[in-house]
Amino acid sequence: MDIGRLLGQFADERAEVVLVGGWAAIAHGVVHLTNDVDFCYAPDPANVERVVRALAPLRPRLRVEGLTDEQAAALPFRLDSRTLRGHELLTLVTDAGAVDLIRTIPGVGDYAAVRAAAIPVEAFGHTVPALDLPALIDSKRAVRRPKDLAALPQIEATLRSRTDQDQDRNQGAMRGASATPADAPHIVVGTPPSSPAPSDALATEFRQRVDGLRATRPQAPLDQVDAAALRDVALAHPDATPHALRETLLDGSVALDAGTVADAERYADATVARALLDLQVRAARAAHNRERVR
Repeated sequence: MDIGRLLGQFADERAEVVLVGGWAAIAHGVVHLTNDVDFCYAPDPANVERVVRALAPLRPRLRVEGLTDEQAAALPFRLDSRTLRGHELLTLVTDAGAVDLIRTIPGVGDYAAVRAAAIPVEAFGHTVPALDLPALIDSKRAVRRPKDLAALPQIEATLRSRTDQDQDRNQGAMRGASATPADAPHIVVGTPPSSPAPSDALATEFRQRVDGLRATRPQAPLDQVDAAALRDVALAHPDATPHALRETLLDGSVALDAGTVADAERYADATVARALLDLQVRAARAAHNRERVR
């Protein structure tokens, strides 16, 4: 899944979209696994044209349950304005990953309501509105699919944590401390360009971990080695910023050194996201196991 590429295409065409579903939850710090990215889009004719133009270079084709990508690609389908306007939900596969285009979100409403319930998220060098946690909870409760209900406890816990942090900031502001207004949250995912460069210690440790993994798992794909080493570095250095991890990867990646990656910048964004998500999943599993022991 190359979310940075998708967001770049929408940004280039100035398409009005809101990130919803699983990746919106991840953007807010929720531990969640998903295989596709969901967007709600403004349905006016001009914006529908922009959405179609944005996806055209990514070779959009139907995603059909029970069919392989090759089988689905053989179906008579062409993404154009008429096709998009004729479907409330369109499930696609693109060269950047699986994409769902949704006109109305259950429990929230049409695009105008979704946009009003979204907050800005910086993701992989782009700013996109993402459905906020309360609205995500409403949508999951309205759909009531097993996977949506299973995601609710994590989303609700993240919302409670953010509410507690907002209260702490407000109390600090009352005491004269600087604070970010609780009504204007700004969430960063990926690689803020203003973050500091990686330290020599991060780069050295990354290379050591790569060497260790290659010695014990010589048949492992190079991208997996990079992601596992970066995850371990992030675990050992919890204060390291995503930007520092990204620069560390670009400096010492075995996949990049081997020349197996066509786009280094996109590879770095995707690998950092993969490593950090793996950390979140491991932390959630550890917390779950501790609860079971109790």
